[in-house]
Amino acid sequence: MKLFSALTLFLLSLIPCLSQPGWVKSVTGTSNHIYAVDFPTDQVGYFAGWDGIIRKSADAGATWTTVRSEPGYHIYALHFMDANTGVAGGEGGKIIRTTDGGASWTQASTPGSSPVRDICFVNSSTGYAVGWYSSVWKTTDGGLNWTSVGPSSSAWFFSCHFLDAMNGYVSGSMLSVYKTVDGGSTWTNPMTSTTGAVNAVAFWDVNNGVVTCCDGQIHRTTDGGANWTQMTSPTNRTLNDLEYTNASTILACGMDGVIMKSSDGGLTWATQLSGTLQSLYNLCHRSLNTLYVCGLAGTLMKTTSGGEPTGWVDPEDLPLQIMLSPVRAGDPLQVVFRTDRPLEFALQVFDMRGRSMGQGSHSLSQAGESVVELPTTGWAPGLYLLSVQAGGRPLVCKVLLR
Repeated sequence: MKLFSALTLFLLSLIPCLSQPGWVKSVTGTSNHIYAVDFPTDQVGYFAGWDGIIRKSADAGATWTTVRSEPGYHIYALHFMDANTGVAGGEGGKIIRTTDGGASWTQASTPGSSPVRDICFVNSSTGYAVGWYSSVWKTTDGGLNWTSVGPSSSAWFFSCHFLDAMNGYVSGSMLSVYKTVDGGSTWTNPMTSTTGAVNAVAFWDVNNGVVTCCDGQIHRTTDGGANWTQMTSPTNRTLNDLEYTNASTILACGMDGVIMKSSDGGLTWATQLSGTLQSLYNLCHRSLNTLYVCGLAGTLMKTTSGGEPTGWVDPEDLPLQIMLSPVRAGDPLQVVFRTDRPLEFALQVFDMRGRSMGQGSHSLSQAGESVVELPTTGWAPGLYLLSVQAGGRPLVCKVLLR
C-alpha cells in the first residue's frame, strides 16, 4: 500500500458528515465462525458455531462467556424457548438440549445423521428441524425426541418457518419451497426449479411471505405460496437469512457483510451499512428495532435502531482520520487513512438507493498514512455514502462525485 504526501491530501473537502451507523460490532471473544444467534429475553442470549462453541450473554450482548465447546462438531442452528431451555443442532444430525441455561447439555434422539441447518419452535413443546437429504424432523416434547416428517424430495433443506404447530414452510436446494398445513403429515411444493437454492423462508401470516436465494434474488408471495413474484434486489450476493420484525419490516443478511431491509412488506429493499465484509448467516430480533446478526470469524453485531444510522460521531474521538481527494465521476476515489496505531478497517460505498458500489478491507501494520483507491467507472455524478469500520468505531462520510 503506497504512502501519500500531505500535499496531496484534502481534508474532507466534499461534504464532511459523520454519523453512527445502526450496526455495532460486539466483542464475542472468539474467532470461530458463528452460524446461529438467539435472544430469548432482552438480556439473555446465546450464539453457536464452529467446533461446537456456544457462548452466553446475560447483559444484552455486552459480554459473553463460553458454556460449551466440542471440537469437530459444528453447530448451524440454535433456538431457545426461554432463558434456560433451548436446543442446538449441527453435524451428524446431532441435536443437543439444555434446561439450565447452558450449564449442562444432553443429546436428543434424532431419526438420522443429516446435518441440521435450521430449527424453529412454535411453543415450548412443538418444534421442527431441517437439514440435508430432504430431512424434516419434528418434536412434540420440547426437543427430547424427534421424528421424521419430511416430504418425498431430493432437495437439501436449509430453512424452516412455522406459523403454528400445523402451518409451516421449509426451503432448500433446487429452488424448493414446501408447505404443510397439517403439521408435516402432507406437503405441497408451491415453488420448484431444477437449479439454485432457496436459502431462507419467512412468513408473517398464512398469506404473506418472502424467500431469498442465490445471487441476491428475493421472491414474495401474498397468497400463501401459490404464486411468487421476484422483487428488485440491490445486491447480487447470496442471501442467507430473513427476519420479520412486524408485518411491514423485514431484514435479510448474506455474503460479504450484506444486510438489507424492507419497510413495505418486501416490495422494495435497501442495503444497510453493516460495517463488515464478513459473510453473515443468521438474524434474530427482540423488538422492531433491536436485532442481532452473526457470521464468519467471530462476527456478531447488534442494532437498536433497526439498522438505521443514528446520532453523530466526533472525528476527534476516532482512532482514524479519513481524507478524500476531490474526484470526478469515472476517476478513482482516493481515500487516505491516517492513524496513530496499527489498525484494521473495512470500507464500503453505497449510492443513495442503498446499492453497494464497491468495498474492501485493509490493514495498517504501523502508525502513519496510506491510501485506498476505489474505481468509480460507471458511477453517475452525485452523492454517495462511504462507510468505514475501524477500531470498533463505525462512521459514514458523504461523498460527492462531480
